[in-house]
Amino acid sequence: EGKKLVLFYADWCGYCKKAHPEYQKVKDEYHGKHIKGMKVHFNDYEEKRDEHLIGKGKKYEVTGFPTIIVRTIKKGIELAPIQFNAITYDTMVEELEKIF
Repeated sequence: EGKKLVLFYADWCGYCKKAHPEYQKVKDEYHGKHIKGMKVHFNDYEEKRDEHLIGKGKKYEVTGFPTIIVRTIKKGIELAPIQFNAITYDTMVEELEKIF
């Protein structure tokens, strides 16, 4: 049981350059903690570095950057992922509070 938050970003993207350190703050605060009985994990993928995973027909069909996907595992079953875009710490935490 848990939630995994994944940030997808690109080095060339101006919004990503703002979002990545904000995401890191959220990660530093919440990674590995339990929120409402679910353990939270964080990961991030960069467009070029992880091109084998990102894009049309690949594991993550992300169409824009930055994108955050929340994957939830409940009773061994992965629920439909939730996707949102956020750049600031406050917006990310606000979105997470809606999901939890």
